Amino acid sequence: MDSPEAEINSNDDNSVDTKIVAYKTLQREYINRRPSGIRKKISAAINTHGSFISQVANPNYRVPLPAQYVPILMNVCHFTIEEQETFLTAYTAAHPGQALFARAAAKAGRRKGRLHVLDVKPFRDSGRE
Repeated sequence: MDSPEAEINSNDDNSVDTKIVAYKTLQREYINRRPSGIRKKISAAINTHGSFISQVANPNYRVPLPAQYVPILMNVCHFTIEEQETFLTAYTAAHPGQALFARAAAKAGRRKGRLHVLDVKPFRDSGRE
């Protein structure tokens, strides 16, 4: 069987099922690379039952991963930038109607390194000594 990436790039309109299997296979591979308990963390993050996560990650089921959960999945699993791009390409190939929403949600949901600096001014006694 070809790799999921090869199946994703297929231009055959009749290959929607193949594209769904490709992104779900990729999703399952990425989840399986993570430590045990990751499915439980994903289900807790999206407030659903663990069996739902098993269904959306199983290529044998047509249950799709809702687009609003894409950034949550990527954040909880700590997808690398490369994994994010590969997964989004596969996901949007399988669900072209959700492409803009999934990419926008993923972009908004990406963790950014931020440093919060408190502005601490020296304590000044207001006229009292």
